[in-house]
Amino acid sequence: MSLLQFGFVRKKRNQGDDNDEGTSEKGGSSKEQRLDESVVPEVPNLSTSSSYESRRVRKFQATWLRDFPWLVHESNKNQMHCKFCVEFPALADKSSPLFNGTSGFRRTTLQAHSRSKKHHTCSEAYRTRENPDAAPMGRALRNMNSQTQEKLRKLFNTAYFISKENLSFAKFPELCKLQMKNGLELGETYLNDHRCKEFVQAISSVIKNDLNDQVTARRPFFFSCMADQAVDCGVIEEIIFIRTLENGLAVNKYATIQGVEKSDADGVLVSIVNGFKHVGINNWREGLVACGSDGASVMTGVRNGVIAKLRQEVPWLIGIHCVAHKLELAILDGIKDVQCFADLTEMLKGLYKHYHYSAKALRELQELANIMAENCNRPVNVSGSRWVPHNCRALKVVCNKYKLIHAHMQETAVAANCSATMKGRARNVIGKLESYKHVAFMFFMLDILDELQKLSLTFQKDEVAVSDVKNALERTRLALNALLARPGTHLRKFEESLHGNVFETVTLNKRTNDDGELTNLKNRVVNVTCQYLANRFDNFENDPVLAAAKILEVGHWPDNREQLAIFGEEEINVLSDHFKQLLEKNDFNQEEALSEWLDLKVLVKNNYDNLRKQAVWQVMFSDFTERFCNILMLIEILLVLPMSTACCERGFSCMNRIKTQYRSRLDTSTLDSLLRIGIEGVSSTAFDPQRAIALWWSSGERARRPGFTRN
Repeated sequence: MSLLQFGFVRKKRNQGDDNDEGTSEKGGSSKEQRLDESVVPEVPNLSTSSSYESRRVRKFQATWLRDFPWLVHESNKNQMHCKFCVEFPALADKSSPLFNGTSGFRRTTLQAHSRSKKHHTCSEAYRTRENPDAAPMGRALRNMNSQTQEKLRKLFNTAYFISKENLSFAKFPELCKLQMKNGLELGETYLNDHRCKEFVQAISSVIKNDLNDQVTARRPFFFSCMADQAVDCGVIEEIIFIRTLENGLAVNKYATIQGVEKSDADGVLVSIVNGFKHVGINNWREGLVACGSDGASVMTGVRNGVIAKLRQEVPWLIGIHCVAHKLELAILDGIKDVQCFADLTEMLKGLYKHYHYSAKALRELQELANIMAENCNRPVNVSGSRWVPHNCRALKVVCNKYKLIHAHMQETAVAANCSATMKGRARNVIGKLESYKHVAFMFFMLDILDELQKLSLTFQKDEVAVSDVKNALERTRLALNALLARPGTHLRKFEESLHGNVFETVTLNKRTNDDGELTNLKNRVVNVTCQYLANRFDNFENDPVLAAAKILEVGHWPDNREQLAIFGEEEINVLSDHFKQLLEKNDFNQEEALSEWLDLKVLVKNNYDNLRKQAVWQVMFSDFTERFCNILMLIEILLVLPMSTACCERGFSCMNRIKTQYRSRLDTSTLDSLLRIGIEGVSSTAFDPQRAIALWWSSGERARRPGFTRN
């Protein structure tokens, strides 16, 4: 077969070009063919390519039978179908071409079918029917009578409650004794803390296996990882989460926590790779698309950071700085540029120290609140893992309890039994609370922090996507600029409560130029905040891959048919080029992706235009995976990009509840099991122990003896 008939032309030979070697592998896919070096394409000609595709005769590949065990090829009909789905028509998708039989021999069709939820249901039903004992419960419980099963169920439920409530394993024997006292039959074996640990590890293994099935069972599979580091009791540990699709929705799943021998880039990289292997994702290089971090230099270093080292094996990898951490850095940058903002923060810190470290001062505040018939809200710390909400809450306490705090500061300033330090702090606070400019600025800043807090809480959500970040940033900029045009909720309340220069019975010191200075201060705060937000988040506009995520916003697709026809094509090409090496491993076809994109836009506009974007993509991944197998690869990559690592911070909060000062010697493997149950486990009342019992029963080094009775 000659390539000349497909639109190629023979390049003219130059002198010295004596060696012309080229081969064409008959029957292989177009990307697997090696073209003769002397034959080059004249110009990319879509009509020629389409002409070739229309004349091409696809053949069934025998290797598919090995890659897809459920596949059946009927040579007499020249068709292929799914053995599992045909055997269980009540569970199968009857609209699937592999249920009815198809002669469209494409590997992408097979891959899309293997990812479908109904195919997995049929697959499980087929395996259970063929070998009932091979089913988890059938194999494990065939030698176990009902009485033994009931005892183990109670013991596993108790162990799960212990782990879910962050109790010590030593509480397990006592809880068992209490249950036996209340009339429960638990037998005489497996009632100690060591067996409780075994039960917990079996339960954790079941959850871990579910994660492995969820990530790797689909073909192709794409996922992202999020990693963060903590030092606890002298032990350096790396917590790892995975972002993947679950029923068409992007979810963050706890993967593991790994010890780090050395907290440099090489040490962290080893812990992340070991974490992938620990949860069974050995082929992580074939599906990893992005890595999220808190922005630490060990992760984001250009030359020797963890992400840079990962790119040596995964060239298409995208490194993403957590947007919640970015927001904190942007606001901290703004504090340095606005002195009044810094002074306000120092006053809030002083109030917190005044009441936190002095029980006497707190008692006096509570007594004064009772006399004034007010609720006593103690000033809180402005420092914390989430700067914006902490500052907003601390400032809200001062604004809401302004009269109470001012009265107590006046008492403290003249009290004979107070130290000079506390008297000086009280006089400093009184000076600020009696300044019109400072009090008005407090209420204005409370409006500002309210808007930034909404943005921070949005960025901390697990489901936040690229488009959500852009929309939330734009909304915040508009809200901040609106505070310049008219007073916000809290500033309006202050102005309405102000009678002359008196606010809540306190006479404020107002200078003639205070209003002008306050206006300039407002403009400066808003402009500086917007500027730093723009600087910190400029990559969402400059990075072509992140900018391409706008195609996910189905509500923003153009209504004009001419604009809709070409909408998103440039973004599809950008994504296809960036992830080319990854997509080629999954038989991605860019031309077919563009064609499917056009069909998808028409389908959504005509049938799902009234749904939210999450619901639209959920429908696409559940019902149209075979029809849009190419374009949904790109959509899945965009959906699993990790915008926030707040899940890692929540993981550390869970670790702090588990690894207390009384359990500081927990090893990493036990902590991993407890974290997995604490983060991913269902409630104690909804827990079903059957699969964990089956795993534990079949994994022992010697026969289990739940019915053993001592003489």
